[in-house]
Amino acid sequence: MNLNNFDFSVYKKKRNFGEIIRILRVENGFSASQLAEQLRVTEDFIMNTELNRTHPSKFFIHALANVLQKNYDDLLDELYDVEHKEILKLLK
Repeated sequence: MNLNNFDFSVYKKKRNFGEIIRILRVENGFSASQLAEQLRVTEDFIMNTELNRTHPSKFFIHALANVLQKNYDDLLDELYDVEHKEILKLLK
């Protein structure tokens, strides 16, 4: 099943969502400003995302996957818990 086709309303950010993004950024050798430049966002946006002060768009997550050379669905799995009861509704 391709999670890319699901509405984001069934996704719940993991508690450590921002921390996961920070770890991925550091593991890939990016400073916050370098990642911001690659994603064409501000460094403040990166920092606020890492501090869980903002909820990035699906477009941002897709761009992040590309920059980090990660599979988009795998990145979604790392960042979100999917509400299984909501998925079951969608499959009916």
